[in-house]
Amino acid sequence: MLGFGKRKKTEEEIEEVSVKKASKKNKKTEKKRKEPIRPWGRKERLMVVVVVFGTAVFAGLLGLSSRSWKLPGLPRIVSSDMSIGKTFVIESDEVKDKISSGILGKYSNLTKELAGVYGFYVARLYQDKSYGELEDEQFSSAGLMHLPLMVAIYMEAEEGRIFLSQHQELLQRLSDVNDDTAYAEALDLIGKQKFTQIVKEIGMSKTSVQDDLTTPADMGKLLRKLWEGRLVNSTHQADIFEFFYFQPEDGINVVRIFGDKEHVINSAEIVFSKSQPMVIIVMSKGIIDSEANLFVPQFRNSIFSAES
Repeated sequence: MLGFGKRKKTEEEIEEVSVKKASKKNKKTEKKRKEPIRPWGRKERLMVVVVVFGTAVFAGLLGLSSRSWKLPGLPRIVSSDMSIGKTFVIESDEVKDKISSGILGKYSNLTKELAGVYGFYVARLYQDKSYGELEDEQFSSAGLMHLPLMVAIYMEAEEGRIFLSQHQELLQRLSDVNDDTAYAEALDLIGKQKFTQIVKEIGMSKTSVQDDLTTPADMGKLLRKLWEGRLVNSTHQADIFEFFYFQPEDGINVVRIFGDKEHVINSAEIVFSKSQPMVIIVMSKGIIDSEANLFVPQFRNSIFSAES
């Protein structure tokens, strides 16, 4: 009898279908398997070298910048647009003689082996002469700005805008260059804008009140004018000097402002020698503190000895 139903599959056909299904399943499984990790190729190795080299260069640049681009035994690294030019103009004539040449030579020999940057300025008050190195470069004041701020308060008092009797305690605290609170209070008393104006009137043209930066030449200009009595009257001049008088060295009185913070040590002073009064400013940045603690007083004393 003829039937229209489906024909039953033979055993061979059933086995063939099973084999095909198993083959498809194996292919899917193979696709899901992860490929084995291949060894690094040229691109990967090159990328690692670039990263390591870049990190080393970046770390080196950070180290150099922290030392103001000056490492021991090496010349300072500067570009043509970095403002480190040397200028000898400070309301006095540049002096060129054996003494100044000797000091400049000593400065060069001593600082070339030191980290960081040092600038200095010397003014011979008895003959209106000066000389220095990097004296017009800006350095962090590290507290030296307390002095022009104190001078500004006395100048304002002479104009009748401040009563000194009401601020004696503040002035005493301001003489401590590490008292940041006193500086802030005194700056509020004067006003930042007014203080900036007074600083410019004094002639400290490269000093920034906003950024707390000044130069050896600007500090020298301040001390010169203060010593000459061109900023405040003699009574107030004596009051200011009294705040900063240093114990006599070999019978010579010294007004000295010494400021320091991390990687910065500054010294500004008037030496009251009867025959040869002088201003000596030494400033620094990016230095190693232990080196600067030796260099600054040694170099300052060398200047005094040579000039005396």
